[in-house]
Amino acid sequence: MSSTVSFEKLTLPVFLGTLGSWALFGVLAVQIGIYYWAFPKDSAAAKVLVASVALLEIITTFTGARDAVRIFGISWGNPQILNDVGWGWLSVPVVVGAIGQIFFAWRIYIISRGFWIPALIVAVSIVSMSGGIWAGVQLSAVRIFSGLPPGSNFKPIIIWLVASSLCDLIIGAGTAFYLLRARSGFGPHEC
Repeated sequence: MSSTVSFEKLTLPVFLGTLGSWALFGVLAVQIGIYYWAFPKDSAAAKVLVASVALLEIITTFTGARDAVRIFGISWGNPQILNDVGWGWLSVPVVVGAIGQIFFAWRIYIISRGFWIPALIVAVSIVSMSGGIWAGVQLSAVRIFSGLPPGSNFKPIIIWLVASSLCDLIIGAGTAFYLLRARSGFGPHEC
């Protein structure tokens, strides 16, 4: 049995990730359309925020597509292309995630009239964004994945993903808790 992995098996995650990215971009496009249709009287600031997130997501999706074209088209069959960072350092959607998480922190603040959960969400979101930016800076500096420090488990990505997941869990739990509390009639002072 050969110890080498075929080029096709190495590129499958990139291919599936690219398809998933475009699928999620389609979902986002529908959500943005529904938002502008359903909330025409929202403030200009909210509309600008939504448009900014949409623009950042367009940039992220297209930078990922550019790298996919390089892997699956221009350089197909060249295993060295898989070592090239390309624009992967730029397509990390850390800023978009932080904007969304901080927006949800603000919404939870509005429905809860409490400070601590929204403050925790903002703090964890900033840690996540910092890990993502750190990862992007490191990838930009090395330009090839094999240029990362030997034996490195790439801590910035771990920090980014763990903090982002934790933040999303806090947002989900906080939103559910405060909406259920509001539905049951318990005000902020009765809990």
